[in-house]
Amino acid sequence: SLYKLEYLKLYRILNKKNIPYLIRPHGSFSKIMMKKNNIKKIICNVLFFNKFIEKSNGILYLNQMEFKKSYFNTKQNYYLPNMINIKLEEKIDGNREKIKIIFIAKIDFYYKNIAFMVEVMKKILNLRKDIEFLIYGPANKDELKRLNLCIGKFNYGIKYCGAVYKKEKEKVYKEADIFLLLSISEGMPMVLLEALSYSLPCLVSFGTNMGEEINEYNCGIGVHINRIDTVVREFNIFIEKYKNDPELYKKNAIKLVKEKYKWNTDENFNIYSEILKGEK
Repeated sequence: SLYKLEYLKLYRILNKKNIPYLIRPHGSFSKIMMKKNNIKKIICNVLFFNKFIEKSNGILYLNQMEFKKSYFNTKQNYYLPNMINIKLEEKIDGNREKIKIIFIAKIDFYYKNIAFMVEVMKKILNLRKDIEFLIYGPANKDELKRLNLCIGKFNYGIKYCGAVYKKEKEKVYKEADIFLLLSISEGMPMVLLEALSYSLPCLVSFGTNMGEEINEYNCGIGVHINRIDTVVREFNIFIEKYKNDPELYKKNAIKLVKEKYKWNTDENFNIYSEILKGEK
């Protein structure tokens, strides 16, 4: 989030010492994000944060999609995606009578679009019985209660499995077949890069800012989330394609991260070093 007092304190120090700085919003500058608590944010912007942004040496976006959706702008905009190490560990096949489709993220009904996602799951389960949906992520009591109400009688095919971290999370990725994320707004979710690095094809919304690339590399499907029946139809078609040739989509998932998001240490320092030299 942009709205932290620590940033203002840091801004004053940097400005006083004439140290250049870039702002890395990670999706927090999107127009959708700004709609929540809109009046408070407008007041904060006018009083404090507009100057913090204007005095910066630019905004460092994750990709072009994040820039296009941004509420703010500066004279200089830069692009540097999240990056990840490729996972080449052997996947765990287990029982493949059912396709495992997983969601891993914080249970946030607004930004992660949980209610819509669960409705998609339920409608797909009405169409086919060869899949199961597993939901992982931290949830407070209210969110968990709401999630259980959404799942209702579909708990035979949709299961909330709690939060997972480190080795346990890796095991979940290895045992899964497909990853699902239908957020209304993101910067560039690391969970998607993690899933792709474990060779999982992904069913995503364009709100994740990676839908176009998923479609381009044929490693899943990116969809608009304005009509639930359209999303269900598109996902159901993809699941059938995946069943017929899973290796194709797994290879394409790895190809996407290898070609665009493989960790490159030098890239992280080039932009700022050029700003210090006065070249940007």
